[in-house]
Amino acid sequence: MKPKNLLVVVIFCSSLIGNIYSQELNLETGKTYKFVLFDDTEIIGKVLSQEKNLVHIETKDKNRITLLTENILYVTADLNPKYYKTTFTINAGFVSFNNGYNYYSNYKKKIINGPHIDLSAMFHIGEYRAIKIDAGFSFVKGHDETYIENYSSYPAPYNQHRYEGGDVALVSFKPNFVLGELSPKSKIFAFGSAGFGVQFIFVEQRKSSFYSRNYPDTSTYRYYENVTPSQSSIGVLLSIGGGLGFRVNQRFSITGDAELNLTTADYWKLYFPFRLGLNYSIF
Repeated sequence: MKPKNLLVVVIFCSSLIGNIYSQELNLETGKTYKFVLFDDTEIIGKVLSQEKNLVHIETKDKNRITLLTENILYVTADLNPKYYKTTFTINAGFVSFNNGYNYYSNYKKKIINGPHIDLSAMFHIGEYRAIKIDAGFSFVKGHDETYIENYSSYPAPYNQHRYEGGDVALVSFKPNFVLGELSPKSKIFAFGSAGFGVQFIFVEQRKSSFYSRNYPDTSTYRYYENVTPSQSSIGVLLSIGGGLGFRVNQRFSITGDAELNLTTADYWKLYFPFRLGLNYSIF
């Protein structure tokens, strides 16, 4: 392309862009709009008047601002911000523990369930990211069990081991990094999280009892009890999880989520909270 023709194209494009920016926006005087600027600044205000390249508005705080139309990316009558400031959540559900939380019973490999509650505050840092701080509490009732040694030569009831007590309570506190569709415009949204915090475990007194025969009097069965006192421990908590949510309106939503938690308190233990939550969000 010849330099002369190139110069004509540049002048034409510049003139076109100038005309676009110089056009008046189709705004209704007295109506409130959200103005989004090219630098991502959002301003909500009532239109007072318009000129060829200027829009005069008044904000909720009664501040009067004049905007250059060439600085405005777009205008919308939807006055909600692109993302929330904070979301508060009350969660309730149940927690499943691996058998290690039964402590004394290694005979029956089973999952142990108990109630779980969690309170959290999530601080949004965009439409898709947030930092969540949560505190959780879980409780599992100790299982009173009688184990029969089928391979023992002892007759009943001397072939039985009895286990009692051992209620377990867990208290956790952790920050989480959350990724997902968290904006107000999403009616149904999904999210994932990863957290790192501290775990407290409290275990009530546990007791095991059994019969035994000792040499040289092998004809007499003697009754024995082993009592483990209450104890507590503290450790690191690692967590990953995810869930789905339904937005009832701009303020309230319902979520369901699950986590896999790994704690170093009392060796390495896994537990899995499953819960439903009621959320309240503020702009």
